[in-house]
Amino acid sequence: MARADLLASLVKFGVNNDKVKFRQVVQAIIAEERSKQHNVLAEKLEGILRTPSIEKNGSNGTQMVDHRVNYRYPKGIAAFCEAVIFLR
Repeated sequence: MARADLLASLVKFGVNNDKVKFRQVVQAIIAEERSKQHNVLAEKLEGILRTPSIEKNGSNGTQMVDHRVNYRYPKGIAAFCEAVIFLR
């Protein structure tokens, strides 16, 4: 499990739509998970970062982002990151 400070930063930057810092935090989580030999999770997070987002306008004119997230992992940090990425 990623450190609490990284998770808090992930949410903060996701809510603030700071894509650069958000990506940096995810990369720090990936490095930490790799150091713990959690390679499946690290690869999953890397895949999420590589997935292009598709921006489109909603029916009320607001911008929506479709991140094409694969929800194969229903629990854990990967699901948390996917949810944050999807909601930003």
